[in-house]
Amino acid sequence: MVGNRAERKKRKIDPRLYINESASVISLMSSEITSGSSLDAAVRKVASEGPKNTSKMFRELVCKVDCKAESDIRESLLALISDFPEGLSSFRRALFMTVSASDALTQNDKLRIMKDATDVVLQGIRQTGESYISKLQFPCMT
Repeated sequence: MVGNRAERKKRKIDPRLYINESASVISLMSSEITSGSSLDAAVRKVASEGPKNTSKMFRELVCKVDCKAESDIRESLLALISDFPEGLSSFRRALFMTVSASDALTQNDKLRIMKDATDVVLQGIRQTGESYISKLQFPCMT
């Protein structure tokens, strides 16, 4: 297990590849979790139907768990998102919230947490866009 964590640390995660996919990922996971499915099912849904880059990352996670190289989906997901760079802090936070929602006891709690996770990830995308715009030195339109 330590070797697998070291492998993940070696992988350079480029925030630009994942930030635009984050809302779709949280939406897919939300639909699974709020319908009563497990976190395992939500991760597998993203792995099979999610956006390109995140889907690949989640497929690798699922494969490691299925091949018994990692203990379980929950712990593997938590380890993976803990290694996300600062540029993906909103995505990381939303995924932590998704894990919490999967543990919630009531449907109302699951819905509330997943709504908050969606808001967090959308705010992160908005901030990334605003940061990019503020770095432009020339007006986009004249």
